Amino acid sequence: MRTVRELVERLELLEEEWFHDLTAQMAKPEVKIPNIANGAVQFVAVESRMDAILEQSVSIILTIGINYHQGSNPHFNPAQPKHLSRWVSKGGRPSVVDGLSEMRETLDFALHAVGRNRARWEYESNPTGGGLAIGNVAMTKDCLLVATNLSPFITQLGWAQHSSNDKRACGELLALWCWKTHLGRWWEVLGNIDLLVCHGKKAVWQDLYQWRSQAPDIVRNAPWLFTYNLSRRGLATMKAAQKNQRWLAHDWFKHVRG
Repeated sequence: MRTVRELVERLELLEEEWFHDLTAQMAKPEVKIPNIANGAVQFVAVESRMDAILEQSVSIILTIGINYHQGSNPHFNPAQPKHLSRWVSKGGRPSVVDGLSEMRETLDFALHAVGRNRARWEYESNPTGGGLAIGNVAMTKDCLLVATNLSPFITQLGWAQHSSNDKRACGELLALWCWKTHLGRWWEVLGNIDLLVCHGKKAVWQDLYQWRSQAPDIVRNAPWLFTYNLSRRGLATMKAAQKNQRWLAHDWFKHVRG
């Protein structure tokens, strides 16, 4: 098992490699970037709390969402939409280390919910309800949270908002990066992945469930958790479901009530 320092170094190399690959692809005259993108990209992020455990070997939790973030980009020039910049930087240099505290808090809440009521999560069927746990999904004391997404592009607004207003633009943006090919690289880079978390019910559940079913054994045999978006809004939804009887009709309620 690699140390955290070694993993971060490999992830930084991967981020650089993929950034150059995407930049080369965007240089093609026929490629157009939908205007929902803000000119920045991020392929991978690692939680910053790992600074204290750089020389340790830890378990890996890989989360997969739709895209990393949204908002304005001071480096974006609308006249040059193909001039890409990095979203996360440290000391003026591109980085893969970011806070991820909100994502970690929401993930921990979901994992505790699985632990309290495992039987209601563990069924092998198409994930159309409140969540799905496949394999040995459990809380891991010493683990490193690594986040990636189907699309590396940072959007102007949240993906759900863009999807409601312009689903075609979202489809075009998603098509600019072949996520199915690149997801397979994670086992090469990280080695063993102790848990994969697919978060974002409308945005990614269906695609990732289908991809998993056709993937090599190393992918299918890994523990998977399908849950709501690992965000402040997702956490609020889960907490409300746990505390408020109004949510009895919500399919998420049966999982988090416990």
